[in-house]
Amino acid sequence: MIASIRQALERASKAIALLFLSVVALGSVTGNRAIEFTAGLALLALLVQVIFEVRSAVVPERDTKWFERFEDAMPYVLRSIDRRLRDGQQVRVRWIGVTQYAGWPPVQRLLLGFENGTYHSSASLTVDLYLLDPNGLVCRDKHGPDPTQIRTTIDSIERFVRERIGQTVAQRCTVRVHVYDQRPTWHGVLVDDDRLYWSTCLPADLYLTAPQGPAELVLRAGGASQRHRIDHFVAWSNALS
Repeated sequence: MIASIRQALERASKAIALLFLSVVALGSVTGNRAIEFTAGLALLALLVQVIFEVRSAVVPERDTKWFERFEDAMPYVLRSIDRRLRDGQQVRVRWIGVTQYAGWPPVQRLLLGFENGTYHSSASLTVDLYLLDPNGLVCRDKHGPDPTQIRTTIDSIERFVRERIGQTVAQRCTVRVHVYDQRPTWHGVLVDDDRLYWSTCLPADLYLTAPQGPAELVLRAGGASQRHRIDHFVAWSNALS
């Protein structure tokens, strides 16, 4: 991929570079030092620009590790998934939530990207969405989430997959819904087992439709403690599946 980026930038700049070189040569032949000097500076500026473009395309952005609200992390979550899909990767997302009222719409937009031809032809997406069981004990608690909201979300997911996802897209996209009946203490979105966006879920906020706490980015490459937290998330999601 890095090589293809460099090649694209080189092709885009080649014609301009040749033009400047021709002007430099013309200035040298005619003895016009002003033309030669100006074209030389322009060529140098073009070279510097190409260097910075290559660097920005190759060097990854510095990750933001802390977000005051979970919703502030959502653009970063989607950007991470979007980049991988555009690169033709096979992406898996595990999203443990409560009602998925806030989680389902961004997943829906990703699926529409396949329908619209946004992503690479070799890309695929598997999404596991975890919600509280609308018929379970947690939802029956007077401080629990609204079971009607959860049922509405599940119906929306099933209807969208049934009516909007064509056969071609269905071969590349999988959406699975899981319900569980344990009082959650945290939310999490795990991308490909290496990027976990983690947020607290306080008992007092359980009735609300979206995460209320701040969010933290946990990276598998971030050391033993972060790797352990991702393994914990994977083990929990496997148990709920």
